Amino acid sequence: MQHPLVSIVMPVFNGERFLREALGSLLAQSFSDFELRIADNASTDATAAICLKYAARDSRIIYHRHAENLGLFPNTEWLYRQARGEFLMLVGDDDVYETECLARYVERIRDRKDVVLVYSDYGWIDVEGRRSESGLKHFMDAKDGIEKNLGRYIQAPIVLPMMMGLFRTTAVQKALPFPTLGKHYHDFLGSRDIGFLWKVLPKGRVDSVRAPLFYYRNKERGYVVPTSWGRNRLMIKLRVIHVNWIILAQHTCPAILAAELTLYQKIRLSIWAGVIFVAEYSLIPVWQNFRRRFRARGARQLASDG
Repeated sequence: MQHPLVSIVMPVFNGERFLREALGSLLAQSFSDFELRIADNASTDATAAICLKYAARDSRIIYHRHAENLGLFPNTEWLYRQARGEFLMLVGDDDVYETECLARYVERIRDRKDVVLVYSDYGWIDVEGRRSESGLKHFMDAKDGIEKNLGRYIQAPIVLPMMMGLFRTTAVQKALPFPTLGKHYHDFLGSRDIGFLWKVLPKGRVDSVRAPLFYYRNKERGYVVPTSWGRNRLMIKLRVIHVNWIILAQHTCPAILAAELTLYQKIRLSIWAGVIFVAEYSLIPVWQNFRRRFRARGARQLASDG
């Protein structure tokens, strides 16, 4: 049986509100040599009925329903392992894709064996369907070497839209499982995808399309910061800083050392990573938090004096 060139994978949980729009934009792609694998995390709404209806109309759709909710990353990992295509793209159950999205990705990666990922600019779409620009400023280029692109990723770990780009399937599957952040952050889902990309990016070059090819649904997402962290902004900042240092020690530095680079390049990237993590991910966030507190205290003092 001939495998499709591209495997599109969609993890979904209770996605009935926007699922039809997402599926419609994917099935309308001008590039048609793909399979669409959907893994339902035991949804309790009409998600299953919608998926089964679309699967009955289009043989490219393969629908699977888990007996229980595995969680976001285990469900995504399960889908990654099922992919049969040479290339792999993760999609959201509520996002909208331009008709030429897949075609433009395939054009950039199909004949470039040294390219492991192609991503693009994107836009935002709110729950009412209003669209806006992303403001993305960081684009990687296949003409640049691995060192330059890793340096860009250190400075700006743009998980979105890179995680939603088109990967070589072998690079993704070899990078599994998704990394964890230690026993103290077992319930924190944020940054696991940053660590995952650190396992993929040293494997080859990265290209990008400087045009918005999909629209990410801008809505309330409650899984970023666990409720167990409390509501103290400073403590949350400190926890996030700690997570960033875990990423540096467990993912960034090992990825740099394992990359096919010269010793000088590895030393230079490691120093650059240390500078960025100290400045942008540690000192600046703490300073901003204290400055916000001082301003709020000053405003309260002025109000009481008046």
